[in-house]
Amino acid sequence: MAITKTLTNDESGATFQNAYANIQYFHGDKITVRYGVSVYFDAQARMDGKHEIANYNFDFPFTVGFTYADLYADLKSRPEFAGAVDC
Repeated sequence: MAITKTLTNDESGATFQNAYANIQYFHGDKITVRYGVSVYFDAQARMDGKHEIANYNFDFPFTVGFTYADLYADLKSRPEFAGAVDC
């Protein structure tokens, strides 16, 4: 699973059309799951093993039986990823 979105880097002002983001890991306890997201220039950059252009960490309330789909739904609800689409 992954998502794409046009992102603008806050520091440089650079805009990345079709930036590719995927969840790299998650871990947690009975209360909170923390997940890490890596963002690449595009899907090809990810496949070519290029470095990330951004990384994010988010917390998600733990629920029994949560799935990656739940984490991606949470990710798309974040202001940074509003309007992202599945790819």
